[in-house]
Amino acid sequence: MSVLKLLKVYQLRHFLLKNQITPKWVVFFLDLFICTFSVLVADLFRFDFDFSKTVFHDYTLLYHALLIMGINAILFYLLHTYEGIIRFSGLAEALRTIAALFCGLFCLLIINAITTTLQIHNLIPTSVSFVYFFVASFLIVGYRLLIKGLYRRNIHPEESSVNVVIYGG
Repeated sequence: MSVLKLLKVYQLRHFLLKNQITPKWVVFFLDLFICTFSVLVADLFRFDFDFSKTVFHDYTLLYHALLIMGINAILFYLLHTYEGIIRFSGLAEALRTIAALFCGLFCLLIINAITTTLQIHNLIPTSVSFVYFFVASFLIVGYRLLIKGLYRRNIHPEESSVNVVIYGG
């Protein structure tokens, strides 16, 4: 990396740590990106990691990703999961995010029930929906806790060190 790039990265890191902020839109789009990645992983599991069936077969992955991104964008916006990545405790943030993902799973299951009742092909198979839910939950909660830990470590580095007195002869 060049010196200029390192300087810009250092300045951005310093700005974020000094102000203790992460823009809401960054969190929102990162959550949507993780959901899209989770759909890819779920489809890969379903098709035994055969990329030709997953990516190029009748645009299946594109439909799955667009549907899940649309549902999750609405739910993330309504439940405000993009707020408070640092301010809230880890458990409260995790529960709110998992609740939004669970509502999305519930919507997918309702869509599948309606399409089955109308004798239309399911938009997203139930197995893909469940694998997606678990992968997305793990990744989103994991990255949020990781970021919170990194902020805490960089803001209060003295907490990671322990003062020790050695007594004896």
